[in-house]
Amino acid sequence: MIYLTASNAALAFLKSQPSRQQFLSRAKVRRNTYAAELLLNLFDEMFVYSKNLREEYLKYYKIEYPTFSEFADTFSNVPESVIPKLDGYFHRYELIIHFGIPGYLEEDSGAETLCRLLNTKLAK
Repeated sequence: MIYLTASNAALAFLKSQPSRQQFLSRAKVRRNTYAAELLLNLFDEMFVYSKNLREEYLKYYKIEYPTFSEFADTFSNVPESVIPKLDGYFHRYELIIHFGIPGYLEEDSGAETLCRLLNTKLAK
């Protein structure tokens, strides 16, 4: 599940992290191409440089914030309509990441591409 948040960013709820190869396969690009380089940079932005908010909450913030929804709202500009769903998602998904969306994925087709790459759907 992906929710678009403020400032060209997204909040993704995933059962597991795809491998680099799965990511490229879903995009239908060949290795050692410019498209593969762009996608691997996106992969790194999402899974290497971003934080798993679920892990961060459990490790550092559970004492300060009684619910995950309060923590996530503070740190990721979650849309108001999503906040009531966050605690349920917290128990259902292993990977909860907040990441910036690159300019080439900002259009509507970019959201569809992200969903295909992450094997999930865009929440409305």
